[in-house]
Amino acid sequence: MDAYAQNTGTETTDSPHMNQEQMLNMDERVEERQELREERGGALSENFQNRIINLTQNVTLRLTSAVNRLDNISNRFESRIIKTKGMGSDTSTAETRLSDARIALMQAKTALNSMDSVRSVITSETPRESFRTIRTQIVFVRDQLTLTHGLLQETLVALKETIQNSENLPNSDFNIGTSTLRAE
Repeated sequence: MDAYAQNTGTETTDSPHMNQEQMLNMDERVEERQELREERGGALSENFQNRIINLTQNVTLRLTSAVNRLDNISNRFESRIIKTKGMGSDTSTAETRLSDARIALMQAKTALNSMDSVRSVITSETPRESFRTIRTQIVFVRDQLTLTHGLLQETLVALKETIQNSENLPNSDFNIGTSTLRAE
């Protein structure tokens, strides 16, 4: 008996038959592991699916709220531009910036509305690749909202400059606050 057999209380033999059995067992275990990997790789577990769905819903809700807020701000800027223009001031710079902001906002809305269903992506054969498309769309919407925000800031600056430089407008009638957007 060798040292291992003495310590474990088992007897080992040097027969080639034993090595074949061990090889078969090892091959079977490797095949079982590969099957498990294939099962896990193809379909996501239900718990993991629910986590992804909740995360995506939260992100989508935040993005939708941001779109709505920026849309409301752009509507208020449009109203202020119309009032300022009605009093004879040149608001072309502010109008251009607002127009650019609205284009970026519309692109964000379109991308957000055309986003694939998360449930269909998760239950697909290749959820990882399919989810990359959703992630790409979310990043695009985020970038468009950042661009919109920056353009609205520029609109605010242009509108303030127009009001301050205009001789026809009393500044007290057009108090533009910066509580929503801060022009830097």
